[in-house]
Amino acid sequence: MDRYDIKDARTKLGMTQEEFAESLGVTFASVNRWENGKAKPQRSRIKAIQSLLQENTPALPEKAHMVAAPASSFGRIDFSGDPNKVQLAVDSIRLQNGHLYNKTFGLELSRVVPLPHQRIAVYESLLPLNVIRFLLADDAGAGKTIMAGLLLLELIKRRRIRSALIVCPAGLTWNWRRELKHFFDLNFKILTGRDFDNENPLLDNDGLFIISVDTAATDRIRNKIAEAKELFIDIVIFDEAHKLSWGDERRQDTKTRRYRLGEILGSKSKHLLLLTATPHMGKPFPYFALWRLLDPNVFSTPQAFEGFPEEKRTHHFIRRLKEEMVDYQGRPLYKPRLCQTLLYPLSKSEKLFYDGVSEYLKWSFENNRRLNKNAAAMVVAVLQRRLASSTYSLVESLKRRKQRIEDSEEETLKRPSQLADPYEDGAADDSEPTIDGHESVEAAENELLEALVSDDASTRSKELAYLDGVLELGQHILESQDESKFSKLRELIESAQFQNEQILIFTEHRDTLNYLRNRFEELGYTGQIAAIHGGMPVEEREYQRIFFMPPAVRKEQGLSHPTARHARIMLATDAAG
Repeated sequence: MDRYDIKDARTKLGMTQEEFAESLGVTFASVNRWENGKAKPQRSRIKAIQSLLQENTPALPEKAHMVAAPASSFGRIDFSGDPNKVQLAVDSIRLQNGHLYNKTFGLELSRVVPLPHQRIAVYESLLPLNVIRFLLADDAGAGKTIMAGLLLLELIKRRRIRSALIVCPAGLTWNWRRELKHFFDLNFKILTGRDFDNENPLLDNDGLFIISVDTAATDRIRNKIAEAKELFIDIVIFDEAHKLSWGDERRQDTKTRRYRLGEILGSKSKHLLLLTATPHMGKPFPYFALWRLLDPNVFSTPQAFEGFPEEKRTHHFIRRLKEEMVDYQGRPLYKPRLCQTLLYPLSKSEKLFYDGVSEYLKWSFENNRRLNKNAAAMVVAVLQRRLASSTYSLVESLKRRKQRIEDSEEETLKRPSQLADPYEDGAADDSEPTIDGHESVEAAENELLEALVSDDASTRSKELAYLDGVLELGQHILESQDESKFSKLRELIESAQFQNEQILIFTEHRDTLNYLRNRFEELGYTGQIAAIHGGMPVEEREYQRIFFMPPAVRKEQGLSHPTARHARIMLATDAAG
């Protein structure tokens, strides 16, 4: 009888080692040594074990059918297997249950060291909730992507979720996928419109997906999601959630397609996380509309929202400003902003151009207000913004308007009543690519400028005369390269303070971006300029981002060819922010 037989016998008898030892008249240590193979029992002890088995085995009835005796619940343990595979199996069980012993276990599996405010949001505000319906509204730059990624990792490892959908602006889809993979080793797939041609990929119960908010909000895909009765997603995350807007509670038609998408996905998910740095755009109803997405039953009306207790709002909302964020030593995370306004005098030709544009804008408003006063005011505002941006930007806008007036006799004009203010419902970084490669805000501005055209031939003729005079003044400035604003910018970049520094230049309009790129390249900066604007596909934005990245950062992030040439100047519209 070997050690396995002894252990099998004890197990069949249902005895502990102490009870087994007492029945045989030996010490517990003796039984332990027998079962570990360190000693063998004497013949008398073997006979005693066999007797115990016979005494405790019930006799079968005479006519009973013989059945096979059940094998031991343990059987013989074979230690001849691959120890590395055994270790992997043990580790898999240990890791699956790691959160039971370490409440911040996800940090051991990620590449992030969270800041205090990030740790508090994930482990004190979000994870303790059984159902997460939350508006995370920390200031810009707080690391909401990192917080969302850490939350996803913890929920997946705790087996609280299997499927997830991240809905974000098109320009951020790659950024989300890159950071989730790099920091948390989570493999998300970016969905496009083509993925919905033949099937609904969101029906995958284990799917981890990212989709552009405007792709998902199209009528075809939004309806496909709404009609899938069996569709249920464990968690949906909306980035830049302020884009989900509803303007007027008395009018259902003021719900944007994005907001309707939010309603549908909110009803088809257990957890809903809204991320935004600008939850309140200065209007109370759109702010309430965001809260309504979290729970339409609780926040059914603005009055119900106003009456919701402040102390309970912490279960749905958190907002911290940069000034409140500190490190683990209590020191401010963000250094004070050093803002400096640089003044520059207009040249004589620029002053003439400015006066000419101002006179034209006054005339334009007075003559177009009869068509639509609000639209006429919007035209003036758009052109004033472009004048403040650069001479080139305004000249290009006026050229397009002139061409539209000249073509108006052959086309049906779109009436101003159909137009919307391109700045009314969006933040500065809301611009998305259009089909023809323009930014959405840029396209809306151009549509506004081209549409407000008088149906009176004499008025159109007079406006064309104004435009010819203003364009001549603007062209003179551009041809002579006599723009004081660019001269001041060049002086700053080439100064001793910044001549060895990388420079990031934001501009509101893509026309200005193109102008700056051409001017810098004429000055010898060819091959040193990166550029990002809202009309770029995400692949090109990613390339430009890496092009501007210093070699040390590329190496740290494990990118290929980290020492390749990098740009010194990044030109970007607000869409890159």
